[in-house]
Amino acid sequence: MIEVIFFNESGYEVNFAALERVVARVFLVKGITVARVGVHLVDIETMTYLNENYKHHQGATDVLSFVMHDPQQPTPTFLESDDARLQYGDVFLCYPVIVDEVDSEDKDETVQSRLEFLLEHGCWHLLGVHHD
Repeated sequence: MIEVIFFNESGYEVNFAALERVVARVFLVKGITVARVGVHLVDIETMTYLNENYKHHQGATDVLSFVMHDPQQPTPTFLESDDARLQYGDVFLCYPVIVDEVDSEDKDETVQSRLEFLLEHGCWHLLGVHHD
C-alpha cells in the first residue's frame, strides 16, 4: 500500500484524493507497492525557510522534495520517521506560489491540476529521477 500523509496546516482547499492517486501512480510505475510519502501544503514563509536552509536557494519556490535516505541531501529532522524503511521522503508544495503561477500564465490550468503536476514531479525526485 502506498500511504500518503498530508499536512495542510493552513487549510488550503484541495482534492486530497486526487493528490493521493498521483503519488500512488508514480510509485506503481516504478513497481513500488509499499511506501510512505509525506505531502505538505505550506505557506511562503515555510517554503522560503526550507529552500534557503536546506537547498541553499533564495526565496520561496513551488515544490521541494526531501529524500529520506540520501546522505548527500540533508533531511530536516522534523521529517524523520520511526519506520524509515517505508518512508521515501516528503514533498512540499507552496500553495500561494502555485496560485500565483497559475494566475500569471495564459493557460487553462487550474490550481489543482498544477498541484498534481508538481506533486508528480516531486515524487519522481523522491525516486531518484532528476533534471538539470
